[in-house]
Amino acid sequence: MNILQRRMASQGILNDTQTTLADYLMSIAQISVEDAGAIYIELSSIRGNFMANIILRMIENYHFLPDMAQKLKNKQALVESVIANEQLEPSITSPIKDVYDDLVNSKLDMIEGFVPISAIQYDAKMQEAERL
Repeated sequence: MNILQRRMASQGILNDTQTTLADYLMSIAQISVEDAGAIYIELSSIRGNFMANIILRMIENYHFLPDMAQKLKNKQALVESVIANEQLEPSITSPIKDVYDDLVNSKLDMIEGFVPISAIQYDAKMQEAERL
């Protein structure tokens, strides 16, 4: 895992540059559909993670739209909508490296059995049922 992290850091992908939540979510809206699908599947496996849930909401609100709706939607408005719906502070900053570390650590905890997968699935099912 450290090899991947060092390689990403050497390429400037992971760094300590402070990024606002709004800018981070905007970058999620700008990824390709192919990448969005792969990211969505991976993050769905760690739904117990706060940032994973926020990123999933952004993907759902933009990348899951029909092509025409996606072209017509204002990405900035969608970012603001996700932030408002989750009652988040858009100007809070964090380095991408911290977001990456948090997601990877949550995934490792799940793999090592610290977070039971069934509990995550149950939580998602309960949330879905409550929306009905």
